[in-house]
Amino acid sequence: MTARHLTSTRLVHGALALAVMVQLVTSLIMQVPQETHPENVFYELHLASGYVSAGLALAFWLLVVLRTAGTQAGALLPWFSRTRRRAFWQDAKRHLQAMRQGQFAEYRAASPFPAAVQGLGLLLISAMAATGLTFTFVQDDGLRGAALWAHGLMADLVWAYLIGHGLMALLHHYAGEQDLADIWSLGDPHYHHEGTRHDS
Repeated sequence: MTARHLTSTRLVHGALALAVMVQLVTSLIMQVPQETHPENVFYELHLASGYVSAGLALAFWLLVVLRTAGTQAGALLPWFSRTRRRAFWQDAKRHLQAMRQGQFAEYRAASPFPAAVQGLGLLLISAMAATGLTFTFVQDDGLRGAALWAHGLMADLVWAYLIGHGLMALLHHYAGEQDLADIWSLGDPHYHHEGTRHDS
């Protein structure tokens, strides 16, 4: 019997989610330094949480590549395999049909659609970190301006993803399909048979 989610994955997943939430909240109340006024403490906190988010996103990618259990990298990024793309679209249709009927699609431990959506979320967070670091450390004004524009544009997508991701987790929890403890606990509260890879 093996844990459904590795402890290392739960730690990085939870820490990254918290760091991103700090980033989003501080972005609403921070004061960016300009000629007429300096930055405020929330801007400093936004920068600090941005560095943390970038490090955690990198750690998550390393976990995806190096871990021996959990969702495979190819499932998170199915776009480069014809077989995985076909499986993704078939599973997406299955979820859409269930939603049209006001139901959840039947739970499957290795479902391609949720895995790919989580992969897109990780890509989005990584892109946010990259544009933020570019704006902070690059000296070229044109590149900094483009990075800031992309950073702000993607921020709205991160809000939508984080809220949607959280709501879906709560819905699945209260529907009895997946316990939130599988994601947030640092122990091994739930188990499944060896050979099943479902770690996101």
